[in-house]
Parts: sequence; structure tokens; C-alpha cells
Amino acid sequence: WDLGEGPELKMMRTLLATQLKAAQKVMLSNLLPIVRPASSCCSWLSAQRIGAQRATSATLQTVAVQSAKRGARTMATLGSGGGKGKGPVTWQSVGLLVCAGGGLVAYFQSTETERLQRLQETKQGKAVGKPDIGGPFELIDHFGRKTSDKDFRGKWMFIYFGFTYCPDICPNEMMRMTQILKVLDEGKDTKDKIQPIFITIDPERDGPEQLKDYLADWHSRIIGMTGTPEVIMQTGKKFRVYFTKARLSEKADDYLIDHSIMFYLMDDQGNFVDYFGKSLSTDAIADKITKYINGSADDTTPSLNSLGVQPIDRPTIVGIPAK
Repeated sequence: WDLGEGPELKMMRTLLATQLKAAQKVMLSNLLPIVRPASSCCSWLSAQRIGAQRATSATLQTVAVQSAKRGARTMATLGSGGGKGKGPVTWQSVGLLVCAGGGLVAYFQSTETERLQRLQETKQGKAVGKPDIGGPFELIDHFGRKTSDKDFRGKWMFIYFGFTYCPDICPNEMMRMTQILKVLDEGKDTKDKIQPIFITIDPERDGPEQLKDYLADWHSRIIGMTGTPEVIMQTGKKFRVYFTKARLSEKADDYLIDHSIMFYLMDDQGNFVDYFGKSLSTDAIADKITKYINGSADDTTPSLNSLGVQPIDRPTIVGIPAK
């Protein structure tokens, strides 16, 4: 098309550039993560999200006003006969351009609002039908230090319950945990945001030194946790973990432990997010965790049918029976 050099072309260029700049600003706000200190609290997060939404809305309003002013000035020029010649650009085409550009801006603004809302609901644990899993705990890590769930604020806890004398299941799950962590360590949204934790269900044999030796074969960032049998039983109840002894002989330490097989994901404020069983591949688990952390999780993300041995919604036998 030969659009000429009249004011119609200038108006078209001005409106198009304005709408593209507005869309670009909203797209950038959608892609850039919210940076915050590790010690932040929920109120700080809410304030930051609300501030981000208000800033985006204010930007769009400013762009709309500026666009309207430019359009009015250009229209006044056209009405006064300032243009020479007549090209294919008409008032109808200008109106269509404004509508299309405004729709693009509205779309990206709506997408950003939905993303922030999903992230907030994930971190506040507002998913419909979410099980009551997790809670405060205070255990001993594999360095012999007292450690509680509060020590991991700012990190997403990735937890597995098992025992070091497990002959096959636990080594397999620890290998899977290591593979998942390698994927997450390479992700731009998940790097340095995960704290893997191994909590023993066999405190009588799994002391700090035993855990330290056992974890040396797996991912270097996994922290082992132990405690008294009573504390371990209480922690297991909070996470609704099934475990029971199966004695092999009359010897006190000759036994195996039957237990549920799953990973638990807690957000950076210690709230339960999801659990992952044996039916999910390592790539699928890493993908779900990534979606939870970057705020892109939706109704299809929760692992409602991913459980391994023990369904979470059925009664469980928790703890080790007395001798």
C-alpha cells in the first residue's frame, strides 16, 4: 500500500507505537519475578503483589490518557484540513486499530492478574479440598543440631519419610529425589529455592551419624532429620505418614518397616502444597513443583491421584507398635 506522507500515516504510527509500548510493559511485568528477601512474611508478599497490580493498572491508565490526547490532536489537524491528499487510511481503520491495541493491553493485564492470584492462592493454601497435612516440627539434623520447620522459611521444603536400613524402596526414592533436584537446580524459577529433607521413621537406628553416612550417597543438599520415637511419631501424624514394624526375628534390631511412599511439597512459609507418589515420573514432579513456585499452577496441577502405597484420604496406622 502507498500510504503517502500525510497526517493519517503519522496518526497510524503514533497510535500503533503507543499500543505496542503498553503491551510490552505489561508483558515485561508478567515475565519478571517478584524479588523479595528470604525472611519476608505473608503480609509483605501481599503488599508487594497489590503494589505491582496497582503499578501496572496506573501505567495502563497513563498510556490510555496519552494515547487519547495524541489521537485528539491528530484528529483536530485532520478536521482543519491540514492533510493533503487522501490515502487508504480511514477513520474506521483508525478505530479498529485502537480497539485491537486496547484489547491486547487488556488481555496481558488480565493474564498478569490471574497469575498473581494463582501464586497467592498456592502460597496461602486455598486450593479446594486440600488435605490438612504438615505442621510445626522440631527435630535433630544429621549434624546433631536442633532444627525446626521455621529454620527453612524462605525455602520450599521437599520432604521424604524413610529409613536408612530400607533395602530397596528408599534407595530408589532417594535416587528419584536426586534426579528431581538436579532438574530444579537448573531451572531459573526454582534454583536455590528448594530445601530437600529426609525424615527417618526409624529413630532407634537412624541417629545423626547414620543419617550423615547414608545421605553421602545422594544429593549434597539433602538434610537428614531424626528425633526421639515419640517426636518422630508426632511428626508422622502431622504428615499422615503410614509406618509400622515388621519383625524378622526375636532380635531387637532385626526388623523392617512398612511405610507409605511419597514426597511432600511445602511452600516457603511452611504450608502444605502437594504430595507426589510413585506413579509420577521425576520430570512430572519437577514440572509441578516449577509451576507452584512460579505461580503458573492451575486446577490440573494438584496430584490428587499420585499416591503410592497408602491413599491419603483413608485411615492410616501411624507409628511403630510396641514390642
